[in-house]
Amino acid sequence: MLGRIERALGWAEGSVGVELMVETPRSLLAADGTVALPGLVSAAGGRCRAVHLGAWDLTAAMGVGAAHQTLLHPYCDAARALMVLSLAGTGVRVVDGATNVMPVEPHRGSELTAEQRAENRTAVVGALSVMTRHWLHSTRMGVHQGWDLHPGQVMWRHALVIAHARAAFPATARRLKAFIGQAAQAVRAGAVFDDAATGQGCWATCCARWTPGRSRRRRPRRPSGWRWDRCERARSRPSWGAEGGRPGVRSRRSVSASTGPSVAGWG
Repeated sequence: MLGRIERALGWAEGSVGVELMVETPRSLLAADGTVALPGLVSAAGGRCRAVHLGAWDLTAAMGVGAAHQTLLHPYCDAARALMVLSLAGTGVRVVDGATNVMPVEPHRGSELTAEQRAENRTAVVGALSVMTRHWLHSTRMGVHQGWDLHPGQVMWRHALVIAHARAAFPATARRLKAFIGQAAQAVRAGAVFDDAATGQGCWATCCARWTPGRSRRRRPRRPSGWRWDRCERARSRPSWGAEGGRPGVRSRRSVSASTGPSVAGWG
């Protein structure tokens, strides 16, 4: 059907994408015990762009009462883990569910008492604190996008992404610079030992924070400086880079002298 729509409108094949919502146990695990997500993504015929966690329907289907439904529930962690593990390297994004506590003021009007203004502030700050805990929790699990239900949540998500990236950037950039300076060999930065996999994580931390929430922002330009072609040993190093269009450090063969990743002066 989507193909017919594209042809009728003169669009390129595959222009219309599909995004799946995980809301039932069977969307995670099939009846035979296998992980169901790869099959569902495959059934989309290459159109699947993202898979979203429907936390509230999923926990309800698992018998969790309303008072205990939260993005921090162990069932949500299990779902995120299965989603990330089964879709890693496929180019399909994993998107977290929504915080259902809205940053809404209980009292409205221009003539509020001091007590009412204090209650408004407590309600909004409390809701944003809940969202912060949810966001940090999913970010630590490798899920960097999520649903927002209120304009105040969109603003707060952008602030969280920027603050988190700025706080982690100096130390991460120093580790990445030391790692690349050794031509992708394992290296010790202070008391921290970094191998190739950790180097890739550092690169993602430095460069992959430009899409907070479901918004789309222009990718930041890479600064000029160190390039793969300046290191002779990089010729023999395997590529461990950007499958699915995700940022990563690649071998000299796949990165030109003018566009190679650079960390000079980042710290």
